[in-house]
Amino acid sequence: MIILSVDIHTEKKLGLLGSVIALIGGVINRAFLHVPYLWHSISPVMLIACILLLISLRGISSKTSDSRPFNNYLISSATWVFFNIAATAVFLAGISRITNELNLGTDSVNILYIHDPIARIFIISAIFLVLVGLSISFYFEKKTWRAMYEITGIKEFDNAATWFKWGALTTIVFIGFLFVFIARVFVIIAFNKMSGNSELRENPTSEI
Repeated sequence: MIILSVDIHTEKKLGLLGSVIALIGGVINRAFLHVPYLWHSISPVMLIACILLLISLRGISSKTSDSRPFNNYLISSATWVFFNIAATAVFLAGISRITNELNLGTDSVNILYIHDPIARIFIISAIFLVLVGLSISFYFEKKTWRAMYEITGIKEFDNAATWFKWGALTTIVFIGFLFVFIARVFVIIAFNKMSGNSELRENPTSEI
C-alpha cells in the first residue's frame, strides 16, 4: 500500500449528502411493510442518494486506484433495483387476479382478505423477493464500507460495515432494518470525519 495525500473535498461533500439522504429515504420508505405500495420501493429519494454516493465513491476509487468501494456499491445498488423491479412484476401479477373480484383499487388491497391461493403466493413471493434483494444489497454495501475503512482508516466505516453485515443476515426477520439504520448513521459520521485533504491508502494492484 502507498499513502497518498489526496484532495477529496468534493467526494466528501457528495458522500455526506448522499449518506444523509439514504438515511432519510430508508426511514420514509416503508414499502417492505406495506404490500400495496411495493412498487414505490424504488423511490426517487433513494435513487438520488445512490447516485450521489456512486459519484463520491467513483472519485475516491479513481484517486486511490482501488475499485472496491465503487464496484461494490454499484453491485449493491443494481441488486436493489433488479430485485425491486422483479418483486413489483410479481406483485402486480398477483393483484391483477383479485382487483376486479374485490372491486377495489390496488392501494386498498389487504392480503388478509385475499382468498385466491395463487394470488397469495404471488404477493408473498413479492415480499420474499424484496427481502432477499435487500439482504444481498446490504451485503455488498458492507463490502463497500469495509473497503473505505481500509482506504481511509476511519473506524466509523468499519463500524458501518459490521452493522450492515448483521443487517444483511437478519433482514428476512425484519430486525435487520434497525441494524441498517445504525449502519447508515455510522456512514454519515465517517464521511463527516473525512478531511478535505486526506491521506488515503492507494492500492496499485486494483484497477477501476
